[in-house]
Amino acid sequence: VEGDFKRIKVLKNELENAIQKAQQATSATPLLLNDLSDAFNQLKSSVNAATVSIDAYRSLQHAIDSATVIHGEGIGIDAGALHASIENSKNVADNLDADLPTIYQATANT
Repeated sequence: VEGDFKRIKVLKNELENAIQKAQQATSATPLLLNDLSDAFNQLKSSVNAATVSIDAYRSLQHAIDSATVIHGEGIGIDAGALHASIENSKNVADNLDADLPTIYQATANT
């Protein structure tokens, strides 16, 4: 995971758009309450969505780390299946375009 702040690319774009909208609203003359309120709501929504994404990636990384410890040397009856599950989850963790259901599924399968 790219630090603790790996994000889905779409959410990154939404955050950037929300920031741009807020900058435009705060630099407008005259300041319009409606524009400020809309910008605030868009920022709040984007930050909340990003927080959910960050938490999902953190949970997935924790599952990968735990499974890797359990896998250890890769010996045992289910070692191959566990290794495959870990590799699949790593691929999902590396995919910045993964959607939340995919991340949640990979976490559950690890």
